[in-house]
Amino acid sequence: MNLDKIYVIDVGDVLDKKLRHKFITQHKWQKKFYNASKRYVFVPNGGIECFSPLFDIIYPEIRKIDSKIDFMSIEEQKEENLFAFALVQNKDRNTFIWHNHFLYAYDELHHGSIVWHPHKWSTVYYWRMPEGSGGIRFRENGKEILVNPKEGQLVIFPASLYHTPDINQCEDWRISININIADRNVLMRGNQVIQGDMTDWNFDYSTI
Repeated sequence: MNLDKIYVIDVGDVLDKKLRHKFITQHKWQKKFYNASKRYVFVPNGGIECFSPLFDIIYPEIRKIDSKIDFMSIEEQKEENLFAFALVQNKDRNTFIWHNHFLYAYDELHHGSIVWHPHKWSTVYYWRMPEGSGGIRFRENGKEILVNPKEGQLVIFPASLYHTPDINQCEDWRISININIADRNVLMRGNQVIQGDMTDWNFDYSTI
């Protein structure tokens, strides 16, 4: 089961504190975008390179879990337009939607027509967690669990696992960084594998 593959790791404060103000400011600037799309995530103006210290932590931690994975570099992830983004929330800007980072977005966006590298692992780094921030919920086979990470913790889980941020009740800004990891050896066309082995990828959407 994927619920057995959720890992919570203490990593501390690893990003430049100056980025906190930039993330919050950029988030506020994009109010029209948020109102139109009902999404509360963005890629920082500096690009995903500003997350480099996190990649340096995430890669060896996932290697402990998945010894066979062949990581894509930050540059490759950027070229492939794979997901790495910031989520800034408070009680007035909440998002609560069940989703995963495997086929969910690609089916909707591309209708199964493109060649792409699927995400194998998802990670969330909880950089700023004021009181009332809420945790992260996971769902599989009719079972739902709530994980309440602390500030400075990293949560790692299979990208196919459905999840959602819990309801946020804080006045101040909660900041989390979401980084999804692909295996360069696995390639798909739409929903069909055309390169690589996915036998150890555990996903079953029939009972979500």
